[in-house]
Amino acid sequence: MNIYRIVYMSRNEMLGSAEEIEQSIAGILETSRRNNRQCDVGGVLMFNNGGFLQVLEGPLESVTKTFERVQCDPRHSDVVVLEAGEVPERAFADWAMAFVGTDSHDAARYGLIKLGLSTKLRMRGDDLLSRLPEILQGEERQLC
Repeated sequence: MNIYRIVYMSRNEMLGSAEEIEQSIAGILETSRRNNRQCDVGGVLMFNNGGFLQVLEGPLESVTKTFERVQCDPRHSDVVVLEAGEVPERAFADWAMAFVGTDSHDAARYGLIKLGLSTKLRMRGDDLLSRLPEILQGEERQLC
């Protein structure tokens, strides 16, 4: 099976307290994990400093449909695709949707990605992908 990957970043549009935003993200993750398992899509979602960064990977049709839904979600805007295309294998095969990002510990550890989100710098997709396995390694809460 061919594997297709999309890496994108976007600006957070959710309003409310930190607790309300965390609840909204928990809902996003619950829905994503359920839907992604059904269509063989996986990846990772990062939320940090007012923005999202996400990797989606799986069959082309499934990833495309998932990304179309994502783009229509009013909880974020300014979607910028950093990378899209066929890849030889999944980088995140173990997760329907891993997650990193709502606490201050994460913010301190992932400063470069935080900077990329806050200033809308265009990190290349391969730069991001090279950092994500290290970020996810040892994180217990990302397991789905």
